[in-house]
Amino acid sequence: MVAWKTDWLYRLIFAEVKSFWDTFADRPGPGPEAFRVEEHGSSDPDQPNLMDDLRRVWVFDGNGLRLFTALLDEPHDPGPRRGEAWTFGLVQFHIAEDRSHVTLHYDLGPSHQHGLVYEVTQDYELIAAESLSHSS
Repeated sequence: MVAWKTDWLYRLIFAEVKSFWDTFADRPGPGPEAFRVEEHGSSDPDQPNLMDDLRRVWVFDGNGLRLFTALLDEPHDPGPRRGEAWTFGLVQFHIAEDRSHVTLHYDLGPSHQHGLVYEVTQDYELIAAESLSHSS
């Protein structure tokens, strides 16, 4: 597996996660305690909201990002609602084998659920290429 701490594409993905976190930090009232961030090895093209092959799990909170292998065998529990957010939001992503696109889904609260497909440019940027409907 790729060395995520030094890989430019992972840095771009985690910058997106930080932007989600910052969205709640800028709002009044309680926000999430943490996000569970999952890397998946596959995403079904016919049902892009379904991801398989959980590879790694990180926790992202006010202290930043930490790899948390103990969560690999634990299902996600969003916990109770805190304002507009779940106590523990969920972000899932899949990097295409050729690294040409990234599929990313998030469920951060009742009205903060979405999926996106990002194209990876030659200039090392993620460009939202397609919005995916969220199905629970």
